[in-house]
Amino acid sequence: PQLRIRNGISAAAMSLREMSLGQMKGIESLTTNDIFSERTIWAAPCNYSFTTCGGQSGPIRSISSSADGSQFAVVVAGVKQCFITDAATGKVTVTIKGHLDPVLSCAQSKDGKFLVTTSADCTVVLWDMTNGKKLREVPVNFQANVCAVSDDSEIVATTSTEDFVHLWDAKQCEPLYTFTRHSATIFSVGFCRKGNLFASGATNGEVMVWSYPSGEVRAAFNKHRSSVLAVSFSHDGRRLCTVDKENVRCWDLFTNHCVFTRDIKGNVAVGPGTNDDRRGTGPQVADEPVRFLSCAMIACNLIVVTQSNRFVLVLDPNHGSEILSIQTKAIATAIGMSFNGDTVFIGDMHGNQYRLKLQFLPRDVKAFNLGAKPYSKEKNAKID
Repeated sequence: PQLRIRNGISAAAMSLREMSLGQMKGIESLTTNDIFSERTIWAAPCNYSFTTCGGQSGPIRSISSSADGSQFAVVVAGVKQCFITDAATGKVTVTIKGHLDPVLSCAQSKDGKFLVTTSADCTVVLWDMTNGKKLREVPVNFQANVCAVSDDSEIVATTSTEDFVHLWDAKQCEPLYTFTRHSATIFSVGFCRKGNLFASGATNGEVMVWSYPSGEVRAAFNKHRSSVLAVSFSHDGRRLCTVDKENVRCWDLFTNHCVFTRDIKGNVAVGPGTNDDRRGTGPQVADEPVRFLSCAMIACNLIVVTQSNRFVLVLDPNHGSEILSIQTKAIATAIGMSFNGDTVFIGDMHGNQYRLKLQFLPRDVKAFNLGAKPYSKEKNAKID
């Protein structure tokens, strides 16, 4: 059926939002079983904007946003530099130089003090974001495929070609912990805001959720049949979104059940019995099957995914229903978001850079605390 559009958002999505917010009323009377059910509260945006903000000369390999979404860092495939770009003008403000081989990934600290880059020259470097000067180097002896920074900007995570995840102290660049439970190369990692949890996904389909610094495995998911391309926690720490080329999955971290599985054709299976692999040939583009490329959990527990048919989808976290569908100029390859997730940056194969700005009703902003700022242990206060 055709859906009416209200300020760019489908009427069906608005109705679902009303239902989800209705669950918040009388929350003090809910039981433990109600709170920890596999349905989570979420909200749809009331409006959005999708604009181009500058571009690069090659495919975007990695993109990372500042906490407030005012700037973002971009890694271009095959290029030895990293570019910090102003989100309003799309102009490069700082160029990070110093690697001898192409940069592989980047991650900004939420306090805005440093940028982490990994390179094929087997170095991991922390840079001053204001002037591009080198601050310190992580003492690695391997190629780090991806990196991440914790929300308090205290810990840097890197992966290695030895199937390990390494955690480092961001101030001294000293090793904190090495996670060795994976049996294949790791290309997706992510920190959780709640409970010192970390997620990592490997090329053999393994996804592990573990706590640091103990290294205790809290959950292990092995339902993906191909390389895990991205992992992302919800802001409340209750959900984990994972994606391979054929399926996007949402997991409940209290029950460790799969909430839903959505395949590339848009078929969705909901409930704990959806742990089976859903394989679809998908719609064809240039005689090639469409594939998922990345995912992230953004503001109000929503999920954003990119597809090789040049579409970016925003999904609800309970049923995998499509709320927004936006087309890019080329295949979208990378996703980065602000601290609150209401600003999302996307890069594509042709070097185009986009900003998706979501707007929510005042009650949603308050309910999901979208005005929150990162917490700084150093200052014992929220970062300005």
